Amino acid sequence: MEALRGNQINPIIICGMGGIGKTTLMGQVFEKAKEEGLFDEYTKATVKESLDKTAELSLIQDELAGYLGLPLKGKQTDARATELRQRLSQDNKKILVMLDNVWTTTPDFLWDIGIHTGCKLLVTSRQQDLFKDMDTRKNFPTHGLPDGDAWILVKKTAGSSIESDPEVHVVAKKVLKECGGLPIAISTVGTAVKGESIGIWKNAERELEKARPKNVAGVIEHVYGPIKFSYDSLSSDEAKSCFLLCCIFEESAHIVIEDLVRYGLGLGLFEDIDSMVEGRNRVETLVQILKSRFLLLDSDKEEYVRMHDVVRHVAVHIASEEFVEKKSDGVEKRIFVRDKAATVKLMDWPQDSDSEKSTYCSSLSISGFCQLLLLRQIAWFPMKPPPTIFKRTKELQVLTISGYHIGSTTLLVDSVLSSLAVMRNLQTLRVERCEFTCDVSVIGELKTLMILSLRGCRGLKQLPDTFKNLSDLRLLDLTDCNKLEVISPGVISSLTRLEELYMLDSFENWEVEKLATTETTEWISQLEQERAAAGSQKGDAYAETTLYTWKELIELAVEQPAAVGKQFRVEVQEPCKQNEDHTRWANSMDWNTGILAEISKARRLTEIFHGELPMGFLKQLRALILSGLPALTHIWNTNSRSQHNNEEVINFQSLTELCLSDLPRFTGITNVLKG
Repeated sequence: MEALRGNQINPIIICGMGGIGKTTLMGQVFEKAKEEGLFDEYTKATVKESLDKTAELSLIQDELAGYLGLPLKGKQTDARATELRQRLSQDNKKILVMLDNVWTTTPDFLWDIGIHTGCKLLVTSRQQDLFKDMDTRKNFPTHGLPDGDAWILVKKTAGSSIESDPEVHVVAKKVLKECGGLPIAISTVGTAVKGESIGIWKNAERELEKARPKNVAGVIEHVYGPIKFSYDSLSSDEAKSCFLLCCIFEESAHIVIEDLVRYGLGLGLFEDIDSMVEGRNRVETLVQILKSRFLLLDSDKEEYVRMHDVVRHVAVHIASEEFVEKKSDGVEKRIFVRDKAATVKLMDWPQDSDSEKSTYCSSLSISGFCQLLLLRQIAWFPMKPPPTIFKRTKELQVLTISGYHIGSTTLLVDSVLSSLAVMRNLQTLRVERCEFTCDVSVIGELKTLMILSLRGCRGLKQLPDTFKNLSDLRLLDLTDCNKLEVISPGVISSLTRLEELYMLDSFENWEVEKLATTETTEWISQLEQERAAAGSQKGDAYAETTLYTWKELIELAVEQPAAVGKQFRVEVQEPCKQNEDHTRWANSMDWNTGILAEISKARRLTEIFHGELPMGFLKQLRALILSGLPALTHIWNTNSRSQHNNEEVINFQSLTELCLSDLPRFTGITNVLKG
């Protein structure tokens, strides 16, 4: 901490072998610095080992800029470095920059990234010879835990019973010796044998003694055994599959848990799953199991997890083709993962081209067939997947192709889309942040699709008739498809198994007539007349804008009541808007198809339904979540004496979740107005 407080030492380098706890120590230093208020701002990035230099710089710049709230506008790394350098030097602020997992440095390393010389730099590395040209640098070597601290850690993870049982105590000491004082090794093996009998402890000792493979990249002998033992000790094949699935992401990646859901369901890794929600719950359970074994770690990003790079090296070895071929345990569904080099070879992609260098790719096979292919653009260089992409991957069940940024025009996937017709087993298709000029009708021929995401494809203008064929589709993600104007009539209603529809910032001119209920159409017509009358006094632009807003809300409500709350909230929070229509919007929604309704932070909303409602109006509603509504008094206000039996009108017979919070004026479900 003294090195951080002073100005004489910069950069500060925490160095040591993999799994020794460098990243944890850096995190503790960061928290202490924040507690003492040593710096005005903090930013950090994790360095990837094996990426192309340009791609590596881009990723580091993106991560540093993200923590600073800086949107980088430049496409070339030198322009982006200039933007970052200017931001880090403005207002003479004291800024701590943290770089995790740095492998090598050049004299221009910091300049190329965009790190200003006035920043304090904290680095972790397995190397001791970084920044040799900087006289003010100082290494802080880290070593394995002393025996006393190691014993405290194993008691914490394995349980204090290792001291009360003399026989277990003796074996635990031997097991601890095999861990070499490495925290990652002690934690993984300790949780694997927690509360177990002496027989399990002796088996752990035996497995650790013999589990010392040679030439496992990035792994020292004291680490491999404990991690492999922890993996073998997982009682669930699904947990093992989820663990190996994480190998498809690059080293040091923050893994989106939802990606594990969509990939795992597409691969059929989970048994007895009947819905997306069940699949999501299963993955959440598996992730918690893996985190409890230290095989996965928490991320500082919500809904993400991480895999320690040393753990990943072991996982990659377990999922390697060489390892799988040596297994003779009779397991049919054996997973193995190909790294980028092997995947590029699989696709006959010319190596060392700019297109190949700007791409991260990996693939996963089960029972000898390639069933998952991941292609992700990691730099601004144009990425053009080869036409031979599916030559050896016709058995794919999961395909992901994603661009660098939303709005990027450097990933053209026309050739890929035209080749999709050969995919007869595809379950999950994600074509995200991509550009295409061709018709997407071919996607509608993929009748086995269960999950489809076209998120961020801003060139998408129409969902064609062929999408009616996707009768098994459970999830459709059209977020940020802001040029989508036409959804062919009958497409949405043909998706009879659809459970989740995401469409934030999409559908600017979606025609609603063929999708709406009679009540919706009549209310829109009435609204048009009322707004036209108001427009004669306030101006045509006012009438047109207001009508457009309400059409947009109704369109959203017809197909996905769950999402309408977010957009409706924006309208109600606008102080310049009138409240006269805000209490009437829900009357015309087709709530009979609603699974979930969530409305929050709409500060001007006083009621949700007004006037007469049909009998059993909400009988299909499964969840109702109302929060942060300071003006809300009732869910339903009516002045009709004929609807005095409110229980028959609002009948929550399917409701399984009800959450009411922060409703200071709320007095009841219904209210009969006097007059």
